[in-house]
Amino acid sequence: MPGPSAHGQRNKKHTTGKHASKHTWKRHKTAGDDTRAMFGARVRASMKVGQGVGNKQERAVRAKQIRDANRSAIMEEKRFSRATPKVVGVLAFNADDDGGNDVLKYLEELISGMVGDEGECDVQEVVKALANDCTTPLTVTCGRFRHRVSFLLMNPANTLAALEVLKVCDLLMMVAPVSAHEPSGELCRCLPTLKALGIPQTLLVLRGLADVKQAKKQEVKKAMMNIVSNELQVPTERVKTLPADSKAELAEVVRQTVELRADMPRWRNQRPYVLAHRKEVTADAADDRFATVVIEGYVRGVPATANQLWHLPGVGDFPVEKIESIAEPRSARLKANSKDADMGDEIFMTWTRDPETADAVVRENEPDPLENEQTWPTASELQMAEIEAMKSQKRPAGMSDYQSSWLALDGDDNTANDADAGDDEDDDMADAPGEDTFGAEAEMREGGADVEDDESDEEWVNAGDDADDEMDAETRRNFDLAQRDSHKRALLQDAADEDLQHPDEMDTPDHIPARDRFAKYRGLKSFRSSPWDSKESLPYDYSRVFAFENYRRAYKRALDIQEEDAVGGAQIGAYVRITLRGVPRIPVIALFQGQGGYEPPHPNVCPRSDDGKIGSGVGPLWTGWVGGAGPVIVTGLMQYETCLSLMHYCVTKSSVYEQPLKSKDPLWFHVGFRRERAGPLYSTDNLGDKHKLERFLRARVPTIASVYGPITYGPAPVIGFKESYTPNGIRADLAMTGSVRNANPDRIVLKRVILSAFPFRTHKHKAVARQMFFDPNDIRWFKPLELWTKYGLRGKIVEPVGTHGRMKCIFNSVIHQHDTICVTLYKRIYPKFQPGEHAEQEQQGGR
Repeated sequence: MPGPSAHGQRNKKHTTGKHASKHTWKRHKTAGDDTRAMFGARVRASMKVGQGVGNKQERAVRAKQIRDANRSAIMEEKRFSRATPKVVGVLAFNADDDGGNDVLKYLEELISGMVGDEGECDVQEVVKALANDCTTPLTVTCGRFRHRVSFLLMNPANTLAALEVLKVCDLLMMVAPVSAHEPSGELCRCLPTLKALGIPQTLLVLRGLADVKQAKKQEVKKAMMNIVSNELQVPTERVKTLPADSKAELAEVVRQTVELRADMPRWRNQRPYVLAHRKEVTADAADDRFATVVIEGYVRGVPATANQLWHLPGVGDFPVEKIESIAEPRSARLKANSKDADMGDEIFMTWTRDPETADAVVRENEPDPLENEQTWPTASELQMAEIEAMKSQKRPAGMSDYQSSWLALDGDDNTANDADAGDDEDDDMADAPGEDTFGAEAEMREGGADVEDDESDEEWVNAGDDADDEMDAETRRNFDLAQRDSHKRALLQDAADEDLQHPDEMDTPDHIPARDRFAKYRGLKSFRSSPWDSKESLPYDYSRVFAFENYRRAYKRALDIQEEDAVGGAQIGAYVRITLRGVPRIPVIALFQGQGGYEPPHPNVCPRSDDGKIGSGVGPLWTGWVGGAGPVIVTGLMQYETCLSLMHYCVTKSSVYEQPLKSKDPLWFHVGFRRERAGPLYSTDNLGDKHKLERFLRARVPTIASVYGPITYGPAPVIGFKESYTPNGIRADLAMTGSVRNANPDRIVLKRVILSAFPFRTHKHKAVARQMFFDPNDIRWFKPLELWTKYGLRGKIVEPVGTHGRMKCIFNSVIHQHDTICVTLYKRIYPKFQPGEHAEQEQQGGR
């Protein structure tokens, strides 16, 4: 017990009783639910069960083993970090008021401090090249710390290019003057996209702190750190703040740059990827539509093999001809000095593709239309069908019965096809514009101008005032497309507002029977527990996709195969040259330019077969844009990741995107390093085997987006961009963010339709309703369905009344005159391929 104090105070000793105190319990804890919260990831990895069991000497030995394991893990991590140059993205916090020139001046001082007196590189030329070409990393060797750093300058004015830089960044270096208390306007527009991907470890460099009074320096430094952390929405622990004015401060910035530990995201560490330091395109002599692509860079993530398929963003997946381990550039060599000879293109090792063990170049499954079960109609059914067909149309003069029967059948087929085509669309959004159509109806055109019957959409777009003749063709085209997009967005906004006020409600058409209009719909007693067969009445597109028996097991198997093949592949840190043959020339040139430009596609530019083959690889239909900009990153794919399936992404609408997003509207998806265009189908993220279709993506509501896309094993970030036309060209706006959920074609998405009626006469539990149906036969057809009201009553249809569609209903309680009677119908709905990808199948579906 502590001794008496000078003031006579007596502190009572804390007694824990018969149980152990919290301090003792945590010291000797071996395992349990709280282990994850008590210890870090590295300690948990090396922790042994039963660590606190035994006497004092045994516990000390086990503690020493844990320390040695942690130390060796840290040393191994440092060796891996030195194997490849650390990629540092340099971003200006406020480029206004000559802030951009200050960043370049800072880079000159920083690189001079890294190179030192022994380096031979021209710092000014290096910085000038970095400013002129933001797509190629420039590597600098820091001899003092035996480390290399690759710098990439991030341009906030080009959001997609900055996003590509952030995908490979190990460290984000943000340069901010102390006089800037808020980011520039360009950075404010770029930050939501960067935050959607995830901000890595950040190094905040303050310029001009030396001009601040000594008493205010710490306060200004803390205020700038809080401002940047709030803008990036990251905790202050992940933002390292350093001044960079004097030579000593720059030396500390250099040390922190090369030694600051960065946590790599899992989606980057489970696949090999190469950031292109040099790239080359050579057209094939036999066919100039294709080319041979050569990419050089360091292997990152995991070891790379030639048996994998490699992904070119926005172009497709291609097999490699060979992977060569070559001498790295002299400027990036760790011990480069004047005495070292340039090793040129010396090849250390070559890996070639083995056709027997390599991954198959397959994107879509080849369906066999003859493998389905066929039930041939009986003779009586054929005879009855022929009689009905003959009755439906009178025989024209001069035609036989046989000829007139064929005319009747053709008319029935056209009618059925029209009904099916109308049923597949969103019926409640008939006024909304189409999805990828250049032409539209006259009422959708700007100002509602009338158009001649023989006038095409291009003629209407090109028709203008004489004052517009001074504009060139490209400017006029972009201006007309921008006007058309503006009108489409206005119509979509009206449809979204209507769906928000009256979700899933639809008026019954009065020109066709309801039993024909809703022939594909059915009622459910319970949305949660009623059965629905996931293999019933699948569309033809489902025969082209692949399905897993167990998605998680396939993912673990792909990881095991990749780990087995990594032993004989190019290891992490190797400088390799990857050669790809049979790559479409125009798309890959657009990718390598890094500007994200758009050109109208031509069918002969990138020929694609029906099974997705493009040259020697596979990929989507070329749309004239690669979906991004910036540096080129080629990625090795895991097993089956080139196969097409029904992918599900858990997404949330971006808070900066105010326009409505309708289901099946095409978006550009960035899934990890991959980029592809698809039309998502939105549905609720709820438990159970059935999920309700969302016609529009709601704000602040987690939603599942289902698309036909290549398989991607999670975790992986998902970022969706909505492309739009402006007078300056095409623009991509951040529309949604999320992550990969799984690949499951059996996920059931149901479109709900609510038909409403109004009580015409009421008497206690009974009512006569109208305006739900307009034919007594429709009432008898839908009689088994359960009725419900907006005031919580349940009921059923008793019988039709009269011939104008009124019906007698009965409910479980007293119904009031101001109540609304409803009935719910469901139909399974599927995503759709992009227009033009399967033209042959689309023609077959219309026959």
